[in-house]
Amino acid sequence: MTRIRGLACAVLLCCAASVVGCGGNPASPGREVSLITFVQYSTDAMSVSLNVDGQSLSAPGQYQIQLSAGTHTVSGTLTPTGQTGQTLVIFFQQSAGEAGGVRSGSIRNVMGPVLQSGTCAVAYTTGTVPNTTSQNVSFQFEVTSEANRSCQGAS
Repeated sequence: MTRIRGLACAVLLCCAASVVGCGGNPASPGREVSLITFVQYSTDAMSVSLNVDGQSLSAPGQYQIQLSAGTHTVSGTLTPTGQTGQTLVIFFQQSAGEAGGVRSGSIRNVMGPVLQSGTCAVAYTTGTVPNTTSQNVSFQFEVTSEANRSCQGAS
């Protein structure tokens, strides 16, 4: 996990810099903004399809999304390519200049092959048996308007 955390930190820094450089979209009144980064660790990419509040997300990539304060559910599917140990890591980070984001420690797995869940990240794996069967995943997190309680980076 140390290797994943080190690589993820580097990816987060690059992604955060690119969002700041682009200027991003200012938050609408009553909407908090979070930077969600998807990092896929495998030599043969699996297909990922996720949805949160009507917004489609896919990996790898980073997304700056606007969500209201409260609990939100991400659901979707992972479709492995037959390799074992394909891993998808999802990080949450407060967007630069925004007041809130995903509340640190609020991430909880609802369904799926979760490998690990941390205060600001969740990881799913395809496991140790090669397969190509789609697996449903779902997790919840809370969005807060309090900057000092939101995820500041990968953990």
